[in-house]
Amino acid sequence: MLESDGYKRICERVRTFVPQSSVVGMLLEHEEKYTIVRSTNSNIWQHDTYSWEVGRGGFTELESVTNGSRFLDYTIKAWMASLEPARRERFVDAVYSILLDTNVTTVRELTQNKLATFRKVFSSVRRLDEQTRKDLTHTVKLFAKSAKVGYLRMLQERAENEPKLLKS
Repeated sequence: MLESDGYKRICERVRTFVPQSSVVGMLLEHEEKYTIVRSTNSNIWQHDTYSWEVGRGGFTELESVTNGSRFLDYTIKAWMASLEPARRERFVDAVYSILLDTNVTTVRELTQNKLATFRKVFSSVRRLDEQTRKDLTHTVKLFAKSAKVGYLRMLQERAENEPKLLKS
């Protein structure tokens, strides 16, 4: 879509805003320039636009997203690129099935009682057929590899942006 003539015609009119710890917003491919806005909330709740700081001149803008946001962006994009579409589809279907099986309906429920949620998820995974469990395991391992690459990229980026000491 980003390469289509229609998008190219309107791209300069598109205004995109993401909060400083954005994950979902960063996953989307951006040809257009985006504005990073300071949010008083954290995690997924920072996407609540009522938590975005506003000053006299408009939103309180930042130069860059947080390190955590960049890390997740690098990691998830590398992970998605390493998965062929059919395996990605099976993974999403499996995760959806697990969430349905655990009766979790909100992110808050998923994070409130972590031990109980982990037990439900683990039990649900055990009930999956063997091939789906193997696919799930393989996909999670690819995520771990991508996280390592994302972490190393963050370290490299940090080293490149740190002021260099001059010899005296």
